[in-house]
Amino acid sequence: MIAPRIMVVEDEEPLGVLLRYNLESEGYQVEVVTRGDEA
Repeated sequence: MIAPRIMVVEDEEPLGVLLRYNLESEGYQVEVVTRGDEA
């Protein structure tokens, strides 16, 4: 089964790391970017 994917746009890196960790532990594939133009 393919994991659902989610993109997080967060300019504070520590918060992005925390969000990635929590979402991946729930089974999501996570892409974190720090700027909207990277999305």
